[in-house]
Order: sequence, then C-alpha cells, then structure tokens
Amino acid sequence: MRALDTAKEMGLLTVALAGADGGDVLERPSVDHVLMAHADDPVVVKEMHVTVYHILWELVHVFFEQPDALDREVSA
Repeated sequence: MRALDTAKEMGLLTVALAGADGGDVLERPSVDHVLMAHADDPVVVKEMHVTVYHILWELVHVFFEQPDALDREVSA
C-alpha cells in the first residue's frame, strides 16, 4: 500500500491487482485502476494475476520500443 501511495505522490499511474472482494485496495485514493480477480481461491487469483502481469509487461515493452504505436497513422 505504501508503494501505491508513493507512486501516486510521484505522479505515476497506479494499478493494483486484487482478488476476492478487493479488500482495502478499493478504498485507497492512491489507486487509479484496480484489476480484480473475482475468485475466492488464492490459486485461481494468483494464476489470473500472473497472466495479467505478463500482458502488462509486454504492453509496457511495446510502448517503450514503439512510443507512437497508438498514433492514428500507425494503428489505422
């Protein structure tokens, strides 16, 4: 939670991964986006979080390598 608060103070976009009912993370003003794994089984939540993490990781790398990837000329 402190990492999310610090990131928000630095002006960064914050994304939290949560499971089950989301817990305290849903109440944090420092969280811009919450990606929920609506499951009570921690194994299922972990698998969903690992998948989301890998997708986000790949997207970050694409946008670092091709910062104009969303420009109309590129994506049209």
